[in-house]
Amino acid sequence: MVATSPGPSVDFTQIKAIAVEDNTASAAMIGVIMTRLGMDALVDHTGKNVLTMSLKIRPDIIFCDLNLPGTSGYEVIKKLREWPQLKGTLIVACSATDPHAGIPKCKAAGFDGFIAKPLTRRKFRMQVERLMTGHDVWDSR
Repeated sequence: MVATSPGPSVDFTQIKAIAVEDNTASAAMIGVIMTRLGMDALVDHTGKNVLTMSLKIRPDIIFCDLNLPGTSGYEVIKKLREWPQLKGTLIVACSATDPHAGIPKCKAAGFDGFIAKPLTRRKFRMQVERLMTGHDVWDSR
């Protein structure tokens, strides 16, 4: 049997990330996970500040809930994709929405992936590693 080498390693301390999450418990969870992984992480609780935050820090990745107060993740991605400065930013839906219905809509809207909630640190780490090394993550749980 031939041993396979692990995939490329990701230096999480070099990743700038924003999470857009209105649920207090979920925002705390993703914030803690991102910070413990070493990411330079910010959380926007409404989606109203994500564009300003993104243009200021130029994140590598944005995790966006789909159901936000007064807006949706679909509206957020539409606004973000209009800015050439954010062209290289990965935007990933991170939602408790039924993945079987949500994933096709997210692909059509231009998301770079879908991570189903609830999040776990180990699985989230693997998903981010895949995304940051150019692989798909369309998690249906």
